[in-house]
Amino acid sequence: MPEGTGLGTAEVGPAELRSAPVAAPGARPVPWRSVGVVASLVAGVALAGVRVEPQVWGDPGVWLSVGARLLDGDRLYADVFDNKDPFFFYSYAAALWAGGVRGPFVLEVVWLGVATGGMALALRALRVGTAAMLAGALVYPFALTAAWYVPGATMVPALALAPLALWLWVRGSTSASGALVVVSMLFKLNLGLVVAAPLLALLALGGDGVSRRRRALEGLGGAGVALLLTAIVLAVRGELHPYLDLIAYNVHYSDAGVHGGGVGAHLHVVRELFAAAGKWQLPAAELAAVVLLLTALVGWVRLGQTFRRVSAVAVAAFAAAMVTLAATAIFVVHLQMLAYPAALGAAMLVLVAKHVWKPFAALAAAGFVVFAVRSSLELEDLSRWTTGAWTTAPVSTPGHTLESARLVAFPGSERVTYAVLGRNTEDGHAAFVDGTMDLRCRYFHQYPFYRQDQLDETIDCVRHEEPMLVLVTTSLYDPMRGQPRWEAFVAEARAVLASRYRLVSEAGMSQVWKRR
Repeated sequence: MPEGTGLGTAEVGPAELRSAPVAAPGARPVPWRSVGVVASLVAGVALAGVRVEPQVWGDPGVWLSVGARLLDGDRLYADVFDNKDPFFFYSYAAALWAGGVRGPFVLEVVWLGVATGGMALALRALRVGTAAMLAGALVYPFALTAAWYVPGATMVPALALAPLALWLWVRGSTSASGALVVVSMLFKLNLGLVVAAPLLALLALGGDGVSRRRRALEGLGGAGVALLLTAIVLAVRGELHPYLDLIAYNVHYSDAGVHGGGVGAHLHVVRELFAAAGKWQLPAAELAAVVLLLTALVGWVRLGQTFRRVSAVAVAAFAAAMVTLAATAIFVVHLQMLAYPAALGAAMLVLVAKHVWKPFAALAAAGFVVFAVRSSLELEDLSRWTTGAWTTAPVSTPGHTLESARLVAFPGSERVTYAVLGRNTEDGHAAFVDGTMDLRCRYFHQYPFYRQDQLDETIDCVRHEEPMLVLVTTSLYDPMRGQPRWEAFVAEARAVLASRYRLVSEAGMSQVWKRR
């Protein structure tokens, strides 16, 4: 090689030239690492998806009924009521339209895929390395489907969007990130702090060459535009004012769910899940939280900027989740929000392991993923792989009983009005009846923790609207000693039925009453 070229390249002899691989013109090397990463993520989503089983009973049945009523033209909250947020029900209605009663549960698997891919993108943008990225991205779907999981519930869509908001923020799409925070809140409003906290942590940390003020204004601008557009859509549909009333009601709902016990009672929900899972579960959860916080503190001093960014988002997500749980947790499913800091924390700890000794990173990542898989799939009987719920036609006894009564009592009617009395035992009835059925009383499921005005409105509606049929699920008659308001409501409902209706059909725990 001539001197003075400035290339600094060692000489290559004839033998080396003969042995060097020769690429075909236009050929590109196969990116095997990328293929392996994608395959791992797809396999993780597929395994976590085993936990998703279609069902029509309980709360998912209520959500199916709301979705079905939206497809029949009802207005959310104004004509048909449940206390979840609008985008959750719009997505249920769209999935029900596209895929029938199994559609929302197919969508659930899609959400798990969005969560996994979003977490991988966010961690890649944070430059944590392949091992830490895989750890966080694979832990996430299994943490979402751990012991606190309820198929088709409200938490997964918002939590699926959380890492995408983080990814958009890290890559500089601040306005889009702010808008996505609002979108996630319209799936699950009380997760707003959990989704936004990592972004606020990065904003406080700074160091990306953009002023904090500019980033904050861009994020707020994106959020403001998303809020304005949503408000316009809700207002046009006649749902904005009822939704604002719903937000106020949910404050009551959260407090009533723990019988006014405050922060201590909400946190008791958290403690009880781990305590009930086994004698080592609660100490292990507490130890994991302490390790996360101590590692973040020590690493903040000794490790570099990448660790600081990852630890900031992990600790912020954990703190936001605990604050949200302390303010709103009622049921075990609410603990699902802990999956987000768990996944970010796993990536952070793998990054620490990499700094100690590189092979430790792979071992730590494998350990976290195996534990997450076990925590999720140990709850399933993998010898039978629960396919029955997907291959067997779903049945709603309340829906079938109501539809049969309609065909017998009003065979030639173009429109049959009806109401429903009982708790969340109507088994998705609205998804199983003819489109000519018209729900007249929006509170089609009632509970002892309803406000007095909600119980009064339900009775008044049955009296004044005089629906042609009334579906009664016998959970209405369950004794509720110590609940005088509920017992008075049940007594009034019985009196209205006895004076104005007659029982025409009964099957299982369902009754249908026809107007006299």
